[in-house]
Amino acid sequence: MIPFSDATTHYQSKPAVTIALISINTVIFALQILFGGIGMIFGESGIESSQIFHRWGFIPAEISTGQTRTYITIITGYGISQGQIVPMTTPLDVATPISDWLTLLSSMFMHSSGLHFAGNMLYLWVFGDNVEHRLGPVKYTMFYLICGFVAALCHWFFFQSSVVPLIGASGAISGVLGAYFLLYPYNRVKVLFMFVFITALELQAMYVLGFYLLLQLYQLLGTVGVSNQTSVALWAHIGGFAAGLTIIAVYKKL
Repeated sequence: MIPFSDATTHYQSKPAVTIALISINTVIFALQILFGGIGMIFGESGIESSQIFHRWGFIPAEISTGQTRTYITIITGYGISQGQIVPMTTPLDVATPISDWLTLLSSMFMHSSGLHFAGNMLYLWVFGDNVEHRLGPVKYTMFYLICGFVAALCHWFFFQSSVVPLIGASGAISGVLGAYFLLYPYNRVKVLFMFVFITALELQAMYVLGFYLLLQLYQLLGTVGVSNQTSVALWAHIGGFAAGLTIIAVYKKL
């Protein structure tokens, strides 16, 4: 289920912060491609892209230990040894050029692939403008960043020893979805529903966003008993959504 539009609401001002966030994410992803290679678009992992992610991504183990360097080994290809295909690895010693805590911010504007980037920006565009107009630009900016921070720390709580970098705006955008869920539950949202055939439907926001949350929880249940984290930071998504719900619930009572 992919949302692509919501109820048309005419505001006197444009959603400047949402547009700015999308613009910043676009520029940074373009820089990732420039310095990490064209394979970044397709989510291909190489030495350059791994170094970028480990320098600027949020690495739970660095927060837990206070270290600013991460020693990793990446697979750069495959070869033949004793008649068997074996991975060829390259060790990397990557230093974070900024405070580990600042990577809470930098990681929010990076993406692992073109699909990751496009999906996040689509959700932000569809749902962000309404939330921004409701909160105002200053509060919306603070709200977005806080949700992103909470999402990353929620991920850290469950993966404190992980050296896999957390990147992406998904946690902050999940907070926006949580806000929209409470502020505009009855808004009509147009979605592409893909099951055998692609069908365009119009559903109330509570069902679209409720489905999103249930999907995260369902996927999370599938990881129970699995020692390694998945490529999708599910706890960050859930933590961001919960942060959005909580902040807006308090905001509505003020």
